[in-house]
Amino acid sequence: MKLLRCTAVLILVAGCSNSSSISDSNSGTVHAQSGFSNASVNGSYGWQFSGRIGTAGAVTASVLGTGTLVANGGVFNGGFSETMVNISNGAITVCSGTVSGSYSVGPDGTGTASINPVGTPVQNVPGPCAFTSTATFHLVIAYQGHTVVFTSNDGNNSMDMALGQQ
Repeated sequence: MKLLRCTAVLILVAGCSNSSSISDSNSGTVHAQSGFSNASVNGSYGWQFSGRIGTAGAVTASVLGTGTLVANGGVFNGGFSETMVNISNGAITVCSGTVSGSYSVGPDGTGTASINPVGTPVQNVPGPCAFTSTATFHLVIAYQGHTVVFTSNDGNNSMDMALGQQ
């Protein structure tokens, strides 16, 4: 149930991120502002992630985690902890690790990120850590860079993340 609540929070943040937009009062249309860049995401962030891990279209595990990272002009480094639940047997694996990566932000506040996690099981070691391979995410900046929302879905795996500036 916690996984579903965290995903709902991410959707709410993304849905309410119009603080960097202009509304046309005659048409009800919202227009994105321009002027964003990699420098718009800068400093220390707390972050949370949740997702599903799958094989051949079937969900095999759910994952939920938190961490901290520092972003600076298109690159970031930090750490995370995650809890993964294997759907088929109920086995729980707790992992911690480091994360690094890069991001590119367009002038409209959207972009992409490549995230490289390195995790190690620290408790209940029935399986590997879920968040252990490089992934590409789509991102959107909200609240002038104080919040960044990421999403990734490759058909088998899906992951949502939200960063909040500290």
